[in-house]
Amino acid sequence: KQWYQRRVAITAGGRIMNVDNGTFTPLVYTISGNVGLECGKFYNHLCTKIANKNNEKYSDVISWVRCKVSFMCLKNALMCLRGTRSVKKDNNIGYVSDDFKYDVMQCRF
Repeated sequence: KQWYQRRVAITAGGRIMNVDNGTFTPLVYTISGNVGLECGKFYNHLCTKIANKNNEKYSDVISWVRCKVSFMCLKNALMCLRGTRSVKKDNNIGYVSDDFKYDVMQCRF
């Protein structure tokens, strides 16, 4: 896991720093759901910023983000396995709720 994370960071990181003037953080996941070292730091930093901005508890925000990411990964895996069954557009794809406490309660975390 760490070997792959370093390899991706070296190959893509140089181009992004030189061409796009940005940084690159590989979000590496394992099959069992564990995250890489940089991915964990990214989640902590992101959720801290969201919690401070919206005056929410950090635990509610991190639960909400993990739930959203898990369902996005599951949805993408199912799409890869079965393909699309319709040609209509999903209009709800851009909707993201910002009521973390309500979403966490609905998911029964």
